[in-house]
Amino acid sequence: ELVDAAGGVALHCPPPGGATPTISYRALLDSKPDVVVFALCGFGLTRAAAEIANSWGGDKLDALRVACGGQVFVCDGNYLINRSGPRVVESAEAIAEAIHTSLRGHFGHFGGDLLATLDGALVSAAAGIVTGSAKVRPSPFDTARSDTGALMGSSVAQGPALPPDAAVRQQLGCMLRGAMLEAFAMNSEANQRRWCAPERFTAVLQSHDDFKRLLLEPAAVGAVEA
Repeated sequence: ELVDAAGGVALHCPPPGGATPTISYRALLDSKPDVVVFALCGFGLTRAAAEIANSWGGDKLDALRVACGGQVFVCDGNYLINRSGPRVVESAEAIAEAIHTSLRGHFGHFGGDLLATLDGALVSAAAGIVTGSAKVRPSPFDTARSDTGALMGSSVAQGPALPPDAAVRQQLGCMLRGAMLEAFAMNSEANQRRWCAPERFTAVLQSHDDFKRLLLEPAAVGAVEA
């Protein structure tokens, strides 16, 4: 709907209100998009660009650039896209700037902290520039409570935080073996406050159809082509 509002045609999208599908890299290339806009959940421009480059590497990104004539962008998914809210107009504006060269910079998003070319964001990331809000994920397993009353995770043995893909796999592993307290503790502090309590987290996972698939169909987890 945002792409439509921005004057584009969304590929690989369900009807309004439907669940967004997961597609493979090959399916993305085969669809021959004119423009690609990455909007990674929870990440600003530079963190998103770094994660994309780390996941796909140079060859895949080069092929993607060729497929869409270099029109590859990154936007601040956390701020603009991943949660509906009062910024929905700004979201459509940013996508419009990415889609239409004549509008680039017109609304003031392109070239700032909300929208950039992938290459521009990678240059900023390499320079150590951090855009967007920092998202700190507590380590799992220790079940101390914060002053807000939400269950917090903190590791007894201090060590580096898990990479995002490893954190997701570990959290899914906790869910699949029924260790919901540990899975809840791996949420960010903000998400723990949003869930309110591990009991609510567990109830939603066990009642929502999309989440139930993670718990009831373990063979399908991680089966999507990178």
